Amino acid sequence: EWAQEIVLDVFMRLWDQRKKLPEINNIEDYCFILTKNASLNYLEKEAKHMPQSSGQLSESTSHTDSPEETLISYVKALDRLPERCREVFIRIREEKQSYAQVADELGISVKTVDAQLQKALTRLREMLFP
Repeated sequence: EWAQEIVLDVFMRLWDQRKKLPEINNIEDYCFILTKNASLNYLEKEAKHMPQSSGQLSESTSHTDSPEETLISYVKALDRLPERCREVFIRIREEKQSYAQVADELGISVKTVDAQLQKALTRLREMLFP
């Protein structure tokens, strides 16, 4: 049931962004990222609603994040980046596009792509490792 809700949310987001879709090179990867983010958001909401007793977590695990928590933190940090930084970061790091490709598609210089990527990396480090 929750999977159907996530897919519906993804389709709604695609519909809302339908004017931007022709600009996306790899729609399959884009849909995968949308679905991943929607799934993580759902898991995060569910985790908030589940009661936890203080005795459930051991001392050693209370100081380290689980892989799921780390991924959720990463996705949240990505969502907080300025739009251009996030777009450049995703295209280069997740879609594996070259700097030149990204520069050409976004109509900016390669140096601007590099600057935006560095800005994204700096902000992600600050948010994830304060």
